[in-house]
Amino acid sequence: MGVVLVLVGGAGFWLTREESRPAAAECVLQSPSPEPARVLPRPAQVRVVLLNGTPRPGLAQLVAQQLRARGFLVIRSGNAPAALAGGSVVTYSSGRHDAAEVLVRHVLGSRLGGAGPVPAGAVQVVLGGDFRRLATGPELVAAARSDTPSPRPAVRVCP
Repeated sequence: MGVVLVLVGGAGFWLTREESRPAAAECVLQSPSPEPARVLPRPAQVRVVLLNGTPRPGLAQLVAQQLRARGFLVIRSGNAPAALAGGSVVTYSSGRHDAAEVLVRHVLGSRLGGAGPVPAGAVQVVLGGDFRRLATGPELVAAARSDTPSPRPAVRVCP
């Protein structure tokens, strides 16, 4: 009889114990914390060396004037040591990656060339043979929007 009571009591305990996993109703959807907004420097905080890698004479001086009108600090302009076929290339000194990204937005068809031999604290643009113009206001707004991170999906969290 004692054995039967132990078995019945054990079965009762087994059936009435709390589940270690919560029921599906106890799970909640939790939105992940938003990514912090990236703050790029303003044009007035970007020192630029502008070089003409095209056969068009005077292009560096013309584009330098246009960049100055946008607030950039053009510290030097002139001809590149060699012609550059294709799009313009933006290189930067140590710690100026964000400043280079600002210039890539303004110089249509340009690409980041990475860190390079650029004066300390500056960004260098070599205008390539495909250069036609700087970005317009609406193009700059569109570029800024494309950098905004998409909202991340909610995640099911069960305690």
